[in-house]
Amino acid sequence: MKNGFLDDDFRGKHKKHKSLDSNIKQSIQKHRELFPTIESHYLRKQTTRTYIAGNLNVAKMYRMYVEYCKEQGMQKWSNLAMYQHIFNYNYNIGFFVPKKDLCNTCESYKNTENKIDEIELLQNLHLSEKNAVRLEKEDDKQKAIDGFQFTACFDLQAILIAPDGEVSSFYYKRRLATYNFTVYNMKNGEGTCYVWNETIANRGANEIGTCLLDFIRSEFNGTENNLADIIFYSDNCSGQNKNKFIACLYLYASLVLNINTIRYKFLIVGHTQNEGDYAFSNRTSKKIGTPKWPDLCTVSMGSSH
Repeated sequence: MKNGFLDDDFRGKHKKHKSLDSNIKQSIQKHRELFPTIESHYLRKQTTRTYIAGNLNVAKMYRMYVEYCKEQGMQKWSNLAMYQHIFNYNYNIGFFVPKKDLCNTCESYKNTENKIDEIELLQNLHLSEKNAVRLEKEDDKQKAIDGFQFTACFDLQAILIAPDGEVSSFYYKRRLATYNFTVYNMKNGEGTCYVWNETIANRGANEIGTCLLDFIRSEFNGTENNLADIIFYSDNCSGQNKNKFIACLYLYASLVLNINTIRYKFLIVGHTQNEGDYAFSNRTSKKIGTPKWPDLCTVSMGSSH
């Protein structure tokens, strides 16, 4: 202190800052690029964030990074803190964990501190719509059980990766993506699974439409079931379900198969849970000892195509 004034603060103004060796930084980048990434199943249009498949985390990746550096003959490598810092701030990558859909409206309401009357009104209206749709679905299900109509719901499961396991060498490979589209018959509780991999077809409206047409033909094949009323339930995914291609499919099926009506109902966004979700969770619990995804679908649903 001079003349009653504090001296200038020289912290951080020296030129001897610690810096990460460029070779170490490059080794982190090269190691990260060894892990193939996949897109989000639910938010492909809303985000560019990609995901690393499998039961990985930064700590596991760091241990694999150390092994990688040793195999490359490197004498020095990054510590965990720096590896984690570079991973979090240099890459828009997360770890793939299958989750239930969250409702944006409900989550926004939960995170709003000052819940004014208008927000309360919108939330109550949203919950009323959700409950109304669920009651309508239960009513349609009961009508199907009573024989007045045919009711089914369908959904495309999150990507199934093959081979599936925690062997470290798997994480460095571009694994095969397998798709499972399930149609659930609400009358008898049977599910029909359509399974294919990415080398055969994509997972857009054409593929979903093909599966639906095959399902409708198998259920209404010119016998006494014709002139029936059909109701389908699904989520609001525009790329797969809620589009003109599926609408044209229903029109074609009704004309060719002589079906009376096909009504298509959408569950409320964020609350799309349905009977088919049981099959998806059941497959996860029966993974052990099932070598192939189609076999797993057969075990969990009892019906597979």
